[in-house]
Amino acid sequence: DSWPEKPTAEFLTIKELKEDSQTKPLFNELVRKMDKVKIPTSSMHGDFHKENILQNEIGKLFFVDWIRYSLESSRYFDLIDYYIFDSDKPTGSWMNVWKDMCSKDIKQLYGVNIRRGMIFSYGLWKAQEEIKTLFFRKKEMNVYKDKKFADFFRFMRDKFDETNLLIAN
Repeated sequence: DSWPEKPTAEFLTIKELKEDSQTKPLFNELVRKMDKVKIPTSSMHGDFHKENILQNEIGKLFFVDWIRYSLESSRYFDLIDYYIFDSDKPTGSWMNVWKDMCSKDIKQLYGVNIRRGMIFSYGLWKAQEEIKTLFFRKKEMNVYKDKKFADFFRFMRDKFDETNLLIAN
């Protein structure tokens, strides 16, 4: 991959989290752990799934819903997003598909080489985006949502430590 790589931590900031949430210290801990995990940087659609790909009568593709576009992120997030939301498993949430991905030794998605660090980076980035969306829509991070994200971040932390991600990045 000839794209420049940057530490995952450079893509992660959640200013909206309150100091007294369970989620904030876990998120910050994961950001510190992910500082050594580098991923290729590029622009990114940010919400890449089938419903955002249209095709006209002559077969030309159009990509729509660019609200989450980022000039500096990782195209691998789009690839993983597509994989997760293209999944035909009745999982109830992207987090469940992501957790399932972490239990497998995935080396490729749709013929594209992928590293475990990219999958972990995606999980943290996607959770961050979901939290930001809550605040953008003026919804509170209630106790249930705080617990949901805290549990997800604990799972990430444990998987990160279990897989020794820095060696297998």
